[in-house]
Order: sequence, then structure tokens, then C-alpha cells
Amino acid sequence: MPKRNLTLSITPELSGLRLDKALATLPEIGTRSRAAKLINEDLVQLQKRSTKASYVTRLGDIFAIELPIR
Repeated sequence: MPKRNLTLSITPELSGLRLDKALATLPEIGTRSRAAKLINEDLVQLQKRSTKASYVTRLGDIFAIELPIR
């Protein structure tokens, strides 16, 4: 399945949020459940490492996202 690569850089507004909630702010993702699914499928990485939906974001974190094209 083809994928689109996205990057999410954590800004002051997103800092301190759970990762799934921060990802849901992206229009391409839109919901926490979709964000959690991407995280659980290891399609979201922080510094080339898998992470969890409950991860609390920090200012300056940069997440690489492989978004399957529907």
C-alpha cells in the first residue's frame, strides 16, 4: 500500500498533550482513534523509534508519520 510521509513538529500549543491527541490535530489524521491505530501499527516514530499513544509530547519533538493513502 502506498504511503505519504508527514512530519509533526511539536509546538508550544501541542506540548504536553498525549501523542494521539496531538496527531489528531492534523487534518490528514483527524481523530484520536485513527492516530492510535497509526501509532499501534508502528507508523509513527520519534527519533526512528516506535512510541505509544500515551506518550506526552515535549516542545521540539519531531515525529515521522507514514500515512497510508486511502
